Amino acid sequence: MDRPLVVGLVYGAVFGDISTCMNMAVFFELFWLDLFPAGTYIPPNQAAATLGALVLARCYGLSEAPGVLVAAVMSLPLALIFSRLEAFHRRFQTTAQVKARDAADRLKTTLAPGRLVRRSLTGMAIINGVGFALALAGLVAAGRLVFSALDPVLARQSMSYAHLWILGSLGGVLSLRHRPAYVILSAGVALAVLWFLVLR
Repeated sequence: MDRPLVVGLVYGAVFGDISTCMNMAVFFELFWLDLFPAGTYIPPNQAAATLGALVLARCYGLSEAPGVLVAAVMSLPLALIFSRLEAFHRRFQTTAQVKARDAADRLKTTLAPGRLVRRSLTGMAIINGVGFALALAGLVAAGRLVFSALDPVLARQSMSYAHLWILGSLGGVLSLRHRPAYVILSAGVALAVLWFLVLR
């Protein structure tokens, strides 16, 4: 349920702009293609970044790829912020569980895991909700300054969503962890820069 494609589909269906939302969701899906929550690893929170970009795009009426790219880049820090927040919450809950178990052992009572789980989920929902509201307020405020400064530049760009997806797919290429793939990627980027700056 926290995949970017699901977030984009639900948000687009609610607000009636599935095309733009899904185009943005594809970018995030490609960008974090190789991140899986295996073991104790907590990957960047894709849902937070995707939702932040969608809200930012809706607030400022962004439907073209250049503006959407700026919104996506601005929202990327949310993925790391909420990943760290989840890690902090896990450490806090681990400590609380140990204390509860020790107290149960001293009092010769049975530990109620269901109660701990409910408290943990409630606390996480409150922390994430308040944290996301504050982060979103800051993001929208920053967006006012960024887009007012970049509007003339973005209006001159001819980037399409295909270009945006190519940028997002770099995450998939990097996930290969194969040196020849990096060489091919670097050569492709160099040729693209040469084309746009010299040959075009």
